[in-house]
Amino acid sequence: TNPQWYPNLKVTANFAEVQDFIHKDGHAGCAKSCGPGAAEVEVEKNPEEHVEKGFDIEAEQTAAKASCLCVFDVDRTLTTRQGRARSCPGTKELPLVYDGAFGGGALVLSDLAVGLQDTFCGKCFRGIVATGNVGGPGSKARSVLLEQLGGSRWTKSSSWSHSSTGVNSTLVVSAGNGKKPEHVRSIVNWLRDEAKEQIEDKDVYFFDDYIPNIEAFQNSGFNARLISCSSRDHMSLGDSGHSVGLCGAMAEEVVRTPGVYMCGS
Repeated sequence: TNPQWYPNLKVTANFAEVQDFIHKDGHAGCAKSCGPGAAEVEVEKNPEEHVEKGFDIEAEQTAAKASCLCVFDVDRTLTTRQGRARSCPGTKELPLVYDGAFGGGALVLSDLAVGLQDTFCGKCFRGIVATGNVGGPGSKARSVLLEQLGGSRWTKSSSWSHSSTGVNSTLVVSAGNGKKPEHVRSIVNWLRDEAKEQIEDKDVYFFDDYIPNIEAFQNSGFNARLISCSSRDHMSLGDSGHSVGLCGAMAEEVVRTPGVYMCGS
């Protein structure tokens, strides 16, 4: 509750990392952590760039060979309804990170956001086309989500584009509903023209919890799939009256199948 006491400590830090931070800071009586899960604290000058600090040669080589693109919605796709971490398997609540969607609360990462690296998207470039603003410029929510995507080695940029001012990265916010295919097209064009990465339409996969956003991909040339099929929030309805996801995407829902798919298809 007093972040100024812990300068540059990651907002996603676990207990062992917090203990190590206090130990290194010279607080008497606080020993260095030990046992499973103990980790050295990575002290950051800029929290939004901490995903870039660790240089992973194998990851860099894999990213260099990527020939596909996975694009995700955020609210109830990469996130879970606030306060539902205990009832949604595989999710992770971050009490110090605010999520302003659907009434607001502590950010809860979905099972997919936690385990994205283990899906086929773990070997693809990654992007976001979010309906909302994902916490706004400089928010902790944006920093955490970029980290979950693997950082800029996989997104090719750490900047966020507002849909109204043009797409100049793979991270697009305030896209609204129903027009996401055009923003995915803009991402593909940006990757080709600015990042010099050529991705074929057939190798682009989009995931969202809201039916109208998936329906919009018919005849787009891209692949799209509705997720959060086993958990729907019928209390939080979208503009068209359709329900949205509850627990968000499960990693097992992210499959490399060509076409446009609704739940049950």
